[in-house]
Amino acid sequence: MIATSRLLLLGARGQAVDGDEAILGLMAGHLLDGRGVPFFFYGQRYGFSLVEASLVAAGYAMFGRDDAVLKWSMLPLWAAGWGFAVLT
Repeated sequence: MIATSRLLLLGARGQAVDGDEAILGLMAGHLLDGRGVPFFFYGQRYGFSLVEASLVAAGYAMFGRDDAVLKWSMLPLWAAGWGFAVLT
């Protein structure tokens, strides 16, 4: 049920990118362009964000830079977090 709700949300048309997602997309673009490695979320000095930026950068490299790619690229990380939560 949880996975279905997430997939329905991702599949809905017209989903706007929020501010955090936009910054993550910017970080992924910079990583892909070789303009630095974003260890921390821009504007913060804590919270390791390289994993998220790398996933989105890989999505951008495979499918192009698009809002849908930004949202769908986070699905593997979300699924892993959900799996760890269920197993513990």
